Amino acid sequence: MTYPIDEIDGLSERLSASLHRAGVKTTRDLLDRGAKAESRPALARILGVAEAELERAVQMADLLRIKGVARRFAPLVHAAGARSVSAVAAQQAGRLYTAIVAAKSRVAGASRLPTQEDVARWIEDAAILQPIVT
Repeated sequence: MTYPIDEIDGLSERLSASLHRAGVKTTRDLLDRGAKAESRPALARILGVAEAELERAVQMADLLRIKGVARRFAPLVHAAGARSVSAVAAQQAGRLYTAIVAAKSRVAGASRLPTQEDVARWIEDAAILQPIVT
């Protein structure tokens, strides 16, 4: 799924503005430019942001590719340690769900938890998506 770049939760105003200036308007644009680990240092320099901040944005954009994760749940999945489509696909539903529940207290604005069935569907969807983030 592709979203406007500002749908990425926790994107700083500085990074958002830099991405827009660079023509990165969607999560797909961000993944096209920053999915490969070797491309992120140069992109971070061009954008004038820390590589870690850019990497988090790329990871969140990747998670948004999973049907049903969307902006509401991507920060929880990320905080639970599953930071890419590939990482979600490798999880067991019960374990990822438990990690998401534990992560809720660390994620600002997390008011709703997914169900364990939601998490199982995410894992199934992630398993059929092409991995692109390295």
